[in-house]
Amino acid sequence: MSEGHVERGGLRRPLVAGRCAERAAGLAIAVGQTLPPAVRCLSDQLTRAALSTPLNLAEGLGRTGRDRLHHLRIAYGSVREAQSAARIVVASGLGDGEKAAQLVAELDELGALVWGLIRWAGG
Repeated sequence: MSEGHVERGGLRRPLVAGRCAERAAGLAIAVGQTLPPAVRCLSDQLTRAALSTPLNLAEGLGRTGRDRLHHLRIAYGSVREAQSAARIVVASGLGDGEKAAQLVAELDELGALVWGLIRWAGG
């Protein structure tokens, strides 16, 4: 079974998504630290969006019903925001391009996982 599928009656997908979100957040912090002071605002935005994702996933998965779905949707929006910021880092050539490209790939995977969670939760 692939990592993105929910086992019957299990919580594999939320666990995989949470771990992926935590890895992406750590990598986003590392990428942000490589950016020059002139684009500190981009570093801050990337870090905030990436940190928001695992936190909203955790909160959403601790809730039920519409409240759960609300937090999962916020997490998805944060993933999309972090993806955009990471792609700007890659396109600009600022900071550590290799780490930024790795972050883009991680965020792409995370976006798919979070979207799957939204569908799983009934959204």
